[in-house]
Amino acid sequence: MAIMRYLSVLSFAVLGFALTSCLPPSQMRQVETNNASLRAQVDSLRAQVQRLRTTVAKAELAGQKAEETSLRMRADNDLRLNQFAEQIRILSDRVDDMDNRLSNMPGKLRMVSDKPAASNANPPAGAAPETKPEEVDAEEIKKLYDAAYQDLVRGQGDLAREGFQEFLRKYPQSSLADNAQYWIGESYYSQKNYARAAAEFLEVPAKYPNSDKIAAAALKRAYAMLGMNRQAEGKALLEQLIKQFPRSPEADLARAKLQE
Repeated sequence: MAIMRYLSVLSFAVLGFALTSCLPPSQMRQVETNNASLRAQVDSLRAQVQRLRTTVAKAELAGQKAEETSLRMRADNDLRLNQFAEQIRILSDRVDDMDNRLSNMPGKLRMVSDKPAASNANPPAGAAPETKPEEVDAEEIKKLYDAAYQDLVRGQGDLAREGFQEFLRKYPQSSLADNAQYWIGESYYSQKNYARAAAEFLEVPAKYPNSDKIAAAALKRAYAMLGMNRQAEGKALLEQLIKQFPRSPEADLARAKLQE
């Protein structure tokens, strides 16, 4: 409002200047004094306008920086949440692995109890002591599988994949073979090699139709398709998963993904 008032006064001053040729000398001096005062006011107004522009520019810059900071914080929070979710998923899978081992334990114990009792007679001189290959194999299986799994947890995808592949070559009939196949897919997925991950996840139901990892493999295969920007295929796989395993935790994750 002050600026408009000064501009209005200035317009009258300009009009008055056009009439100065008709004024006596005393009034001429007064007009010149008024004009000088008005020029000073105009200069002051210009300075105020410049200061306002500077203030606005600083405010806009501060707003942009605040928005960038907010975006970075939101991105950091999303990353942390994703990391937590991944850790929870890995721990859940590890619990499943341990459940599988425990469920297979009674069968192994029955196999041991069904063996004939060992003879108390001493072996002939020079004869090698009897070995127990089943116990050796069980120990080797556990050692090799756990080593590969720990490599995966530590983020060493290549090393973990090599371990699981070796596990499958040595023990293809193991009760943990389907899990090993699934983790091979996970090793590729963690490295964002979505094409290879999708192919490896598909091997789970193909090779192990009774596996309890089929739903998890289907979910991650759908994620891999979405990661390759194959949206239609990824969404179709999510919908198929929901129909096939409607009450599974993976189905809940699939529904949430479809709503994003």
